[in-house]
Amino acid sequence: MEDKKKTLTEYEKEISEAQEMEEANTHKRKVRSFKRMLMVTFLVVCAIPITLCMFLMVKMNRLDHRIENLVDRVEEGKNLVSTNIGLIDESTETMTSEQMAYGDLGKGSEGVHVALTDNGDGSNKTTDDAEATTEAASDVPEQTYYNGQKVYLTFDDGPSTYTGELLDVLKENNVKATFFVVYNDDKEAQQYYKRIVDEGHSIGMHSYSHVYDQVYASQESFEEDVTKIHDYIQEQTGVDTHLYRFPGGSSNQVSKVDIQELIGYLHDEGIVYYDWNSLSGDAVDASLTPSELNDNILGYVHANAGDSVILMHDLQNNHATIEALPALIQTLKDEGYEICPIDDSTKPVQHVEYKGDK
Repeated sequence: MEDKKKTLTEYEKEISEAQEMEEANTHKRKVRSFKRMLMVTFLVVCAIPITLCMFLMVKMNRLDHRIENLVDRVEEGKNLVSTNIGLIDESTETMTSEQMAYGDLGKGSEGVHVALTDNGDGSNKTTDDAEATTEAASDVPEQTYYNGQKVYLTFDDGPSTYTGELLDVLKENNVKATFFVVYNDDKEAQQYYKRIVDEGHSIGMHSYSHVYDQVYASQESFEEDVTKIHDYIQEQTGVDTHLYRFPGGSSNQVSKVDIQELIGYLHDEGIVYYDWNSLSGDAVDASLTPSELNDNILGYVHANAGDSVILMHDLQNNHATIEALPALIQTLKDEGYEICPIDDSTKPVQHVEYKGDK
């Protein structure tokens, strides 16, 4: 009987020990589970700020890029204004009223370079003469337009998200234009390079990066940039384009290299650069309405004594240019202008005269 009691006691003891072990194991499992939960919580807590930081870095990079582009646009706007008021040395030269009307330095009525008017004694026309000419020009009736001239619609900085819509408007109005494009490897954008060419428009180079500090950092960087955008356009379209537009125009004030050296390189490569003598202001002031954009353009076109090369932009942050385009095209047609794409027969409007052949 005692043996049975002893056996029962030992059995109960074993059961008790087993329960204690189970409780210990359960406690250990809870501790491990708690540790895992703490680790996961710690990782999540760490991951959130890391992810947030990465997100903010991406946002900051995009914002930096947008600010960089905005700075480029502002600088381009300054160059446009400088071109229109005549960025020259007042001690030696005076801008004639014809040049003022062009918003363009050193050109005649057809985009060919001319010297300032000579008085016969080796001196240039005086300010009084220029003012007198301007006063005489003001007597011309306001509605006297030079119908029958050619007008060239040019669009810089594309392709963008609006390029397809822009091409649709041109197609609907049976008009051909000229696109001075930059590098864009977006799949949607890539199809626009080819569509521009397939629909009969002219395509030209407007730099690979459009970042002024890179393009104009040195002669070598400029040449590399031209080569890269030329080859990229040829890769996308099959076109060996020799049309070029300087970012900010040939009269830009940001190039660290003498612009004559850059023009000389283009000349040696058989590349022709085109500036403008009419503009909408769409890259300078995004608040301008379609009507205001067209008023700006027509003011220049009506004042030009020859053909007009109109500067507009294919920008993803300004839809007003596309909204303005149908009315602009209709007005130009109604007034008798011929709308053409730039080609080999187009006499280039150039703000800076190349002196290399002289």
